[in-house]
Amino acid sequence: MRIHNEETELFIHELAESIARDPLSFEAWNCVRITPQHGMKWNDEIITSVKEQHSDIDCEIIICEDNDILLIGRSVALGALLEVAEAIS
Repeated sequence: MRIHNEETELFIHELAESIARDPLSFEAWNCVRITPQHGMKWNDEIITSVKEQHSDIDCEIIICEDNDILLIGRSVALGALLEVAEAIS
């Protein structure tokens, strides 16, 4: 897992361009969005702990400016991403 919390728009844009270069790869991607409750801020310690606990799951953790979190992975089962999302929540 890789955590992205700076220049996230640029990272997402570059990822989208990369996928666009190989449209067949689009089918292998999954994404889960986590939205915080009532102005809650994500705790870096929790996210780092989740990263360590689920080190076998290869995905990007993108912390957006609006405090949403995107979990994006190629060839990662949706269930695995949902498991990470539940651990973060």
